[in-house]
Amino acid sequence: MIAPSTILDRLERICRDFALDSLRPNLEASRSALQEEGIIDIAVVGQFKSGKSSFLNCLLGRDLLPVGVLPATAVITRMRFGPAERMIVRFQDGRAEEIILEKLSEFVTEQSNPENSKQVSLVDLELPSLEPFRGMRLVDTPGLGSIFIHNTETSLNWLPRIGLAIMAIGIERPLSENDLELLKELSRHTPEIIILLTKADLVTTEQVAEVLDFTRNLLQKNLERKFSIFPFSNRPDHSSLEQNLREHLLADFVGKSEEKFRRILAHKLQSLIQECHNYLDLALQAAGADQQSRQELEQLLSGETRRLDQIKYELLLLSNDLKSRAQATATERFREFQEEIKIRLGNELKNTFPEWSGNLLEVSRRFQEWLGPTLKIEIEKISFHGEGFLAQFLSEAENTFSRQVRAFQDRLAQGVSRALGLSFSGAEIQFSLKPPTHPDIHVGKTFDIPVDLLWFIFPMLIARPLLKRHLFQLLPWEAEKNLSRLGVQWGEAVNESIDNLARQSLEFIRSELSTVERLISQAPNEIGRLEAALKELESLES
Repeated sequence: MIAPSTILDRLERICRDFALDSLRPNLEASRSALQEEGIIDIAVVGQFKSGKSSFLNCLLGRDLLPVGVLPATAVITRMRFGPAERMIVRFQDGRAEEIILEKLSEFVTEQSNPENSKQVSLVDLELPSLEPFRGMRLVDTPGLGSIFIHNTETSLNWLPRIGLAIMAIGIERPLSENDLELLKELSRHTPEIIILLTKADLVTTEQVAEVLDFTRNLLQKNLERKFSIFPFSNRPDHSSLEQNLREHLLADFVGKSEEKFRRILAHKLQSLIQECHNYLDLALQAAGADQQSRQELEQLLSGETRRLDQIKYELLLLSNDLKSRAQATATERFREFQEEIKIRLGNELKNTFPEWSGNLLEVSRRFQEWLGPTLKIEIEKISFHGEGFLAQFLSEAENTFSRQVRAFQDRLAQGVSRALGLSFSGAEIQFSLKPPTHPDIHVGKTFDIPVDLLWFIFPMLIARPLLKRHLFQLLPWEAEKNLSRLGVQWGEAVNESIDNLARQSLEFIRSELSTVERLISQAPNEIGRLEAALKELESLES
């Protein structure tokens, strides 16, 4: 039997020889799994706010991972057994620093580490309570479909490393197209997938049974395979649900860890071999095809190249529609907070104003110094709601552009099938998104006249009541102005990401066309190398 490390070495060489760069992430993930001496990552994945961290806290027996109304997890957090509690923060520059466990939220939450400004690669926790899960590593991932796009990218990049995937889906909503696409992607990387229907306390026992039947049927219809499905709630009166899943993990997974690890690694290697096969089969078939078949292929590729302008135009129309709706939603939803902020600012000013003494200029400056930081805190609180307001547009954009890519891939596959009688599937698109910048806060002048030059002509005995009234009148305007700016900035951030998705879709199509064209054009001179590579793949597969 060939050692897995040798298989990977040979696959890497084949991919390098034929420039199959799209397979590199999966190669690296398999290499990483081998180097970690059989440790299996049990990763909890799913859309943001689907209850992933709450579920893991139940397994841990304590509220360790941050949860809340706002999206919490921003950085991959890995947990494994250790004789003493320990937290290692690993940074992107290669540094590793041991930090007290109480500071976990400072590194892994979007609120305390916005846009991963601290440049954290991941956080490793060692916990005595995980002794039953020896040989396993629980992984908390950022939610998918998040407006904090770097979070989604972090989770998607982690998918190839997953051993067992526990996919969390809120029981109160049906399986979405996003969920089905994620399950398809997970199936490429691991044969071990569990569906976790969270928030089961929101429905009755009878409704739980109905949702389980519905989910099983929908999965069988769309993915043609069976999944283990477990309802779950973190409420004490539903503890039996958590116990059922815990017992399943301990008996059927932890208790068979060596067997499961071999199965998971074999699955990853098998997927890699098959993907290599697809490209090289295409090249070899094209090399031996008759003139008519080669002409059909050339016409197919030429037609798709000409179609690029049409695809670009369609992507532009779709982008503009999404961006227009996203901007309108951002503006409308943030305005709803105007009265709430005005009241809080008014109450704070009412308490603070009596403390300000001095002349008109001095009190005006104190107001400016107070309003800026205070308004910044209020707007930042509101800003995090952009997650819920606008994530739908990124999700819709990803689905829409993925359909455009799949349509291209379907046309390419059908053309290859007609010309060569060959079933062909190319690479899968992996979107990489730029995170939106956090909106800034701007406070206007207290007066339109130059107070710093004329303050001495206003006696404070008379001016102070008038000044107080004037300052209170400024608050609604400052709240409205900054909320409007907040809506515009969130809209612009999302729109930039939508444009980025459209560009990546077009670039992926161009790249796939270029790869196939290169393989086909060079194939007649590469028959010997192609046959040798395919023979090697067959030996690896067996």
